[in-house]
This record gives sequence, C-alpha cells and structure tokens, in this order.
Amino acid sequence: MVYGSGFRIWGLLWLGLLVFVCNVWLVVVVRFFAVVWKEEDMFVVREVFTGVTTQGGSIEEAVDNLREALELYLEEFPELGEEIGELDLVGLIHVEVAKAVG
Repeated sequence: MVYGSGFRIWGLLWLGLLVFVCNVWLVVVVRFFAVVWKEEDMFVVREVFTGVTTQGGSIEEAVDNLREALELYLEEFPELGEEIGELDLVGLIHVEVAKAVG
C-alpha cells in the first residue's frame, strides 16, 4: 500500500512536470529593444519597433511596465510579434548627430 501511495504521488508530480514542460514548449519569446531616459523623477522606456512607451519610478519598474504593455500590445496585434521575431537583427549602433545651437 505504501508503494502504491508513493507511486501515485510521483505519478502526479511527473504529470505536473510534464504539463509544465509542455506549457513551456508553447511559449514564444519575442525579443524587443528599448531606450531608457530620465525625465524629472521618472524613468521613461520606449520600445524601438512598436513605439510602446511606459514610465516608472525606477528603471526596473519602467521595464516591468513596458513588458506588461508589450504583452497587451501583442494581444491586439499578434502578427507584429511574428514579424519582429523573424527580423534578422544585425546589431545595435549608437549614432551621434551634431546640432548647431544659437
């Protein structure tokens, strides 16, 4: 009887692990790129491709808000996530432009 009970528990744990692994296989991760800057006492984060912009009291909060906003954005426009996921991104560069003042 002890063997049977233990087997049921391990079987349920294995089933739970299998369901978890199967759920992970169904997740598609889309990588986005964002810029961060500070305005007064808030950090602002704007995703480069979608233009989705959020803010927060810290960089971490602003990024968490951006993640949530992008998830909602992709629910509305799922084809964009596929499009961005297919981009052959070569790299990111920093570009400076001189501007005459005065």
